[in-house]
Amino acid sequence: MRLYRDAMRPFIIRQLRQAKGVKPVDAVRRSLRGNSRDNFDFNFNKNNDRLDATIDIGHFSWIIGDRDNWEECFSQPFNADRNIQSHLRLIYEGRNAASHPDTGDLDRDEVHATLTHIINILGRVNAAEERAAAEKIRASLIQPALSPQPTSTPSPTIPIPEIEEPAPKPKPRQLPTPD
Repeated sequence: MRLYRDAMRPFIIRQLRQAKGVKPVDAVRRSLRGNSRDNFDFNFNKNNDRLDATIDIGHFSWIIGDRDNWEECFSQPFNADRNIQSHLRLIYEGRNAASHPDTGDLDRDEVHATLTHIINILGRVNAAEERAAAEKIRASLIQPALSPQPTSTPSPTIPIPEIEEPAPKPKPRQLPTPD
């Protein structure tokens, strides 16, 4: 995730500099809402007003998807393809799963899918070196799954006892009715 984040930060800042009459930090602020904006402001101050150290993966889809930012700064590099938003959000979800795993190991298919989205985005922002690194990581995930698995001796079969069904209950007898 670091290689993706570290490639996207300068790209986003470079693109935001194209906005007319708006500083990149203000373009970021206008795209964030509520707690996200408050957290951004806190971290921006903590990072000595360094935008490159403050914007994070969770901000990318909001910054790029902001209507004004999109029209002035991001539409051209993404060929006006608004579907880029889906890729950015899926990467963010993958980042959250990696940062806060609920069950230990991450699902190989989810990691593979997240890396595929990262590779797609990095290719579109001309981050060739980072894209190649992400492709190498993705390939390393595929290799172990395709290599022959060591064979092991089958474990002995444990017999399962048969369970006898209970005998059916007798039907209640009907008493004769008085005439």
